Amino acid sequence: MWSLKANYDALPDSVPKIIARKTGVDHGETYQAIDGYMTAWFMWHLQKDEKAVKAFIGSDAEILHNSLYKDVQSNIK
Repeated sequence: MWSLKANYDALPDSVPKIIARKTGVDHGETYQAIDGYMTAWFMWHLQKDEKAVKAFIGSDAEILHNSLYKDVQSNIK
């Protein structure tokens, strides 16, 4: 967790950033387990997808209330 937090903190607050860990998933398996959020992130940033942004934006952001994820931290409003 310390390196994840260090990388998050190293990014300036002027850019949208988020960290989350999927419960029960080892670091080496992460890329296979979080592909839905990774896809949504790229759809939001590359295609301006209005549905994908809902996974990350606002107090009702899906990732903030997803019980499969822990240690979620975000500067996205």
